[in-house]
Amino acid sequence: MCGIVGISAESNVAAEIYDSLLMLQHRGQDAAGMVVCDSEGKLNSRKSMGYVRDVFQQNHMNKLVGNYGIGHVRYPTAGGAGKEFAQPMYVNSPYGISLAHNGNLTNSKELAKQLFHAEMRHLNTDSDSEVLLNIFAHELGKQREIYPSAEHIFKAVTKTHRRCDGAYAVLALITGHGILGFRDNNAIRPLSIGIRKGQTRDEYIIASEDALFTSQGFEKLRDVEPGEAVFIDKNGNERAMWLEFMGAGMTHPEVLKNGGIDPEVYSGFAFGFGLTRLAMMKYSIDDIRLLSSAKKDFLQQF
Repeated sequence: MCGIVGISAESNVAAEIYDSLLMLQHRGQDAAGMVVCDSEGKLNSRKSMGYVRDVFQQNHMNKLVGNYGIGHVRYPTAGGAGKEFAQPMYVNSPYGISLAHNGNLTNSKELAKQLFHAEMRHLNTDSDSEVLLNIFAHELGKQREIYPSAEHIFKAVTKTHRRCDGAYAVLALITGHGILGFRDNNAIRPLSIGIRKGQTRDEYIIASEDALFTSQGFEKLRDVEPGEAVFIDKNGNERAMWLEFMGAGMTHPEVLKNGGIDPEVYSGFAFGFGLTRLAMMKYSIDDIRLLSSAKKDFLQQF
């Protein structure tokens, strides 16, 4: 069990991420870390072994300048012990991606072999978090976009789901672009999103537990749903999509409009082969039948 938190705000977020990690300390005491991104696209980070209060001293906090960032407290369930296992972990290509992960991949050894032999990516640890980071980075890089849109990012998450087995909740900071959060389709690991009003824009928090929202001035918006990905860009604009392991899923909340499939959304995304648990919870049985029929019609085109 680990704790993860990400905040996007108008001003520096390091102090609030620090306070959030203190309130998530019970979820992991082995190591702690944080990375933030400033207005010029520069990353500032700090991570090490130990408790939150010991990892972050005032001289470290003074250097953690940025208005969006993610943090992590580690409880070692996979991989060894040492500073190199502290998160967020980082890869420089594409864009510079930092990732904080709560959960376990059951096929991480197989994926690690694929990353080395097929995709020529070096892994420095046996951590499944590093595997997950490199899988996502590889899939995002395959989009070949200098300035990726939310749709490109969601497509990479979908392909990551297809390759990764296990239970996971993830936060990723894409340098110069924003914060991404997603959960696997079974949603065993918790992840919630909160919101508060800033002076010029909405500010967001995504975390393993919503108990810390109130103390930071946030109101709980909702849980990140099973199979859902949420992207908050550097300007505080939120986009969300429901994803499925077998294909890109349904944009939210525009899938159903006036009792039917929105043609623009329908033409833009392929439906998967099974309804998410989310669809079953959110929609009536008539809506589910409508979605199932639309999927069947779509698949018959191929």
